[in-house]
Amino acid sequence: RQVNGLDASYSITFIGNQGNIPPVVVLAAENVTVSIEEVTDGFAPDNTFTIENLVEGAPYAVALATITAAGTGPSSSDVDSNYLHPIAGDTSLQQLGLGVVPNVASASVAPAQVEIENIVALSSSQIVVEFSTPIDNGDPISEYKVEWFSTDSTTQTETHNVTLVADPLSDTGVSGSFSLVFGSEATMAITDTTSASELATQVNNIVGIGNVEVSRTSSATAVEWQITFSSKFSGVDTGMVVNQENLVGAVVSLSSTSGVSPYQYGAIVASRSMSVDGMQYCGGTLDSVNVGACADGNPQSVSFVSEFESADNISGTFTIWSNGDESAAVAFDATAEEVQKAVLSVSTCNDLNVSRRDAGFGYEWIVNFNATCGAIEPFFLDGSRLGGPEATISTYSTVVVSSGAQKDDIDGLFYIVINGEATEELNHDASESEVKEALEALYSVGLVEVVRSDTDWYGYQWEVMFKVVEGDLSTFNALPVPNSWTGTGVTLRVRRPGGVAPNSLVIGAPLATQTVRVTGEIAVGDEGFALTFGSDTTSCLAIDSNASAVVTALSMLDDIDEVSVSVPEAGVETGSPFDRSFTVKFFGSYELVTVPQLTVSQCSGSGFDVVVDTLVDGTALAAFDATYKALEPDAEYFVIVTARNGHGYGVPSQAHVVSTPAVAATPTHPTSATLGLSYTDSSLDLLYAVPFFDGGDDIVEYRVELSTSPSFSDAVVFVDEIVREVQVISLNFDTEDGRGGTFAITWGGVTDDVAWNVTAEELATTLEDISGSHYFHQNPITVTRADVANGFEWTVVISVPAGQVSAIQTDATNIEGSNPLISSSVSTSGQADIVPGHYTYEIQRIVIEASSALSGNVTVSFEGAEVTFDVDSTDQQLKSLFEAVPTIHSVNVEKVIDSTEELVVSVQFTHLSHERVQGAGNVALLKVVDTSNLGGTSATVSVFEFVRGTDYKTTTLSGLEAGQMYYARVQAYSDAGAVSDYSNTASNFPRGQPDVPSNVAVSMVQEGSGYATDQLQVTWDPPVSDGGTPVEQYLVEWYTGSFVSEEQSITMMADGGTQEVQEVEITAASADFFGSFELTFEGETSIPISYNATASEFADALERLSTIGQVEVSRSTSTVRNSQSGFTWTVTFASRVADVEQLSATPVAEWSAADATLNVYTTTEGEH
Repeated sequence: RQVNGLDASYSITFIGNQGNIPPVVVLAAENVTVSIEEVTDGFAPDNTFTIENLVEGAPYAVALATITAAGTGPSSSDVDSNYLHPIAGDTSLQQLGLGVVPNVASASVAPAQVEIENIVALSSSQIVVEFSTPIDNGDPISEYKVEWFSTDSTTQTETHNVTLVADPLSDTGVSGSFSLVFGSEATMAITDTTSASELATQVNNIVGIGNVEVSRTSSATAVEWQITFSSKFSGVDTGMVVNQENLVGAVVSLSSTSGVSPYQYGAIVASRSMSVDGMQYCGGTLDSVNVGACADGNPQSVSFVSEFESADNISGTFTIWSNGDESAAVAFDATAEEVQKAVLSVSTCNDLNVSRRDAGFGYEWIVNFNATCGAIEPFFLDGSRLGGPEATISTYSTVVVSSGAQKDDIDGLFYIVINGEATEELNHDASESEVKEALEALYSVGLVEVVRSDTDWYGYQWEVMFKVVEGDLSTFNALPVPNSWTGTGVTLRVRRPGGVAPNSLVIGAPLATQTVRVTGEIAVGDEGFALTFGSDTTSCLAIDSNASAVVTALSMLDDIDEVSVSVPEAGVETGSPFDRSFTVKFFGSYELVTVPQLTVSQCSGSGFDVVVDTLVDGTALAAFDATYKALEPDAEYFVIVTARNGHGYGVPSQAHVVSTPAVAATPTHPTSATLGLSYTDSSLDLLYAVPFFDGGDDIVEYRVELSTSPSFSDAVVFVDEIVREVQVISLNFDTEDGRGGTFAITWGGVTDDVAWNVTAEELATTLEDISGSHYFHQNPITVTRADVANGFEWTVVISVPAGQVSAIQTDATNIEGSNPLISSSVSTSGQADIVPGHYTYEIQRIVIEASSALSGNVTVSFEGAEVTFDVDSTDQQLKSLFEAVPTIHSVNVEKVIDSTEELVVSVQFTHLSHERVQGAGNVALLKVVDTSNLGGTSATVSVFEFVRGTDYKTTTLSGLEAGQMYYARVQAYSDAGAVSDYSNTASNFPRGQPDVPSNVAVSMVQEGSGYATDQLQVTWDPPVSDGGTPVEQYLVEWYTGSFVSEEQSITMMADGGTQEVQEVEITAASADFFGSFELTFEGETSIPISYNATASEFADALERLSTIGQVEVSRSTSTVRNSQSGFTWTVTFASRVADVEQLSATPVAEWSAADATLNVYTTTEGEH
């Protein structure tokens, strides 16, 4: 203080280091003048220090103490090592950065930018993206986010403006700080001097925010920061508020511009391997929440399983083939190390391990590859040199489901999904048999084996080996039942058998496609239908609605994201018949595991039918995403990948552009081409497997190139293609006079009458109804009709069912006209198997008919075991009853026709219990045992084969030269016309046993002037053919007496089978029939048979043929309309349980009568 008379001055020094504080306000007495002058601006110490040269990612603890003249104060306490930034609502000086500096766990920031290395379309709705692992910047990467959206989008990135405005009425200026709060996290202190880069660093350290960009502008009275959320593409606003309790002399306000979600935006998250209190997991669910796919990839696994009927005399070896290469022989009881050595000799990836365990009387060798190997092409096993009862060795795929928790408190239910089907709910500790039963109840699963074991984390592991399955195992998922699955840190994971390389993700699933078909005889004009998806139903749609109207109606339903609809341009004409299909494709992002089939109801009008057919199941590829997503066909997308660690998301990758095709992409190449696993001296068997991806369309053809040159300069092409069955119905008359009436069509046991001149369209519709395929989006049967002589010929092409189907049978009893002659024949047998090792399931039909309402039950048998079922049983009840038969392991059962007076039950055999090799093949017919409890007037029960089952398909390349090296490769052709690359090139040469040595001679051995009495000399020339391999040795044997050849007998026994039944029919328009005829069978012709031969005379004539064996014959009077005389002989081939040649009938001398006819029909085809 200084005093000068009445005046005094005071100099005040603020020693608290509080920065530039406001001027002191003095309250003075009256007549006292006080002035205040700021001599020196105060400023707070920086309170920051940069520690340099640290090890990236290493944990550090920081202690800070204060030093004064009195000495050094205590250090700050360590804080939680996971502490990275302030907590919202904590306004302590330390948290605000104005007191003791908080400790930081490590010198680290968000990850660096990801680089997309490859991106390509797999189908019209799928792409695969592969990306690099970026620098983690000191903190391990925990997950990746993959985002995509249409390039047609107008994107608008979310922005927030933070504006600080000084209070003009404040005499104290601006001081203090504020912070930005995001949920439970907040930035460090922000002052009016914080730069744009400093604020960007603060916000980027908020976990989950992602990368932001900040700009700053200022004026004399205000500062504005604009925060652009440059890595947020979803359009979902980021919640942000301001905490300005510690700000003096200014006010902070917020304004924002919302982001706009781009069209077709979607995202999936792929996690890295994580640990919860030591429990490792990657992907699956944690506490019932999906944590995404596993970005670390999936290691491929395959099991080699040897199986024997008993332990007697097991011996021999097998070999392993891959990509055309064969391993050395492996013993039947080889160790894991020996099998691993064999696999390594042929595998394209050597990072693998093999384990072995007992499997019945054989072994299971489990081959596990490292995930870095990606997808490995299939292996083939040659077990032809294994010895033992029923010896086989096969490759199988195994899925592993595992649960775990941090405490022993897992409870609740889960279920399994595969190919759109879901099992019943399973308890958390479900037994092996319960899981097996649940899976085999699904239509896509035929045979599984389940092994359950405990895990180290209070849960269970179920290893499910699939022996017969039609579903795609990449869709397999185990999911918690909502609000049921509980436990502390409870997890549920699935390890699928397919290999997936790290940082490789498939976006999208096969495009869910359904059709809605409306048909009617006469359009009135008021017909309408409504579609239901989940629990929501559309408004009423007219049957002649255009595509836009259906899209609009479906898009209004809550659970539908995006759909496209196509429909024929032609509408429905009032008063005319109609048949119209709407094709609906579901794309976008759905919160569903599988897209349910639309259900349909008639909402106006009557007298028409409307059905829904699913062409492509919409099921999530669980290996990459737990819910269904699909890209739009014929569209262009941006794809972006971002990495995340403990500091949040890093800088997004550069956006890459990819286009989806309109229909299908090019298939990937066929896999594992193998030549000569089986061979002769003039042939080589070719094996190959399907492509990893079919491009989104059916593969309908494989082309094999075979050449003697590795450059394929002289290649010969062989084609394996799907062949549709073609059958021909022919009707002819002697003249056109008086033609009329109807004829009966019988197919698969179901009969209907059609007009003698039925049109092609009408016959196609009749066959569609008979087949039970009326629910398809279009008739899978096409018919053309041609005029032939005095009648017609109908050519029937059958697409569904695929394969060799039963012959269509005809009956001309009710046809009128001059000598009507009707016949049906198979022009081209169908073929559905085009890949070696594939097979077609046998389908049989049980047909129950009556002239009044059906009731009661029926008993049928299979291989001696009986099945009794009620006519009102459900499909699932029927399936369970048939699978209770000891020799039937799995069947699929469906009622294809279920009306009051007619029931047609379709039984598809997928696996028989006594089969070692997959597939039921061509099995014996079911037999009708008891109909005494069946109600209904004139009720009948019959069994018919509808689709003939096949054994494993083999592809044999014949007519080859022994010893010549051949090269083979394969291409796949899709239905859309896309052609794959070639498979690997496989090579081998035909070989067989050598011929007998030629010019063999035995002579005395000269000894001196005579001959040795104890020696003989054998000489010979090489064999004419060495069989394809050089002769290495000769075996010389001698003996003193004549030898006796060993004889062994092989007894074969068969149960079941079907005997062929044929009918020979003669008719005449007058009663003066006279003469005889001959029958020819397999090249031999019978003696003349009289027109009125008895059944025994007829049988005797046939049994004289050496080619026919024993027959059973019955005779009845012909029932053909206008026939005045004639007979029908029914011939059962009793000793030929097989499909035999049809008899050929020829009239001989003195054959006479008015309008005489002689025909042969096959009424029941024989089968083994």
